[in-house]
Amino acid sequence: MSETDYEVPEVPEKDIFDTAIDNKRAGEEEKKLLPPQGWYTTEVGSVTVRAYKDEKHDGRRVASFFGTLINNKDSEITTKQGFRLSPDYVESERNPGQADWNHAMFLKARRAFIESTGTEPEKDGDVIRFMAEYPVQVRLSHTKDAEVMVVAFRAVKE
Repeated sequence: MSETDYEVPEVPEKDIFDTAIDNKRAGEEEKKLLPPQGWYTTEVGSVTVRAYKDEKHDGRRVASFFGTLINNKDSEITTKQGFRLSPDYVESERNPGQADWNHAMFLKARRAFIESTGTEPEKDGDVIRFMAEYPVQVRLSHTKDAEVMVVAFRAVKE
C-alpha cells in the first residue's frame, strides 16, 4: 500500500446518515449555488445546438442550446446554461390564447436578431444559427424552486 492508499472502513449507511436534516439551511445553501440573476453574454464558440422534432406536439421543431454565459457586470462570473426555442407556435396550457414558452423565447431571439443585424430574418434557421454563432445577451432569473431560468434575450450592442 502506498502513502495515498488507505482502507475505508465500511459503515452501515443508517449509522451515519440517519440524522435530522436542516431543510431551511439546505435551501439557503442551494440558493447560494445559483449564479446571480441578471444579464449575461453567450461565449462565442461555446454554444452547442441540438435540433429535434417534438412528437408530443406533432413534430414541432425545437432547438436546444447549451453554452457558457459571462456575467455582464463581472466577467469573472460565468455559468453553463441551456434553453430551448421553437419557431412553431403551440398554445400555452397555462395561458390559453398565447404562445407557449418555447415559441415565446423564439420570438425574443428573433427580436435580438433584428436588433443585432438591422434586418428581419428570412428563415427560422437564421435565428437558430444566430443564437448559436453570435454573442447574445441572456437574462437569467431564479425560480422559487432554486433553479435558474432564461427569461429574455437581447442584442449585444457594441
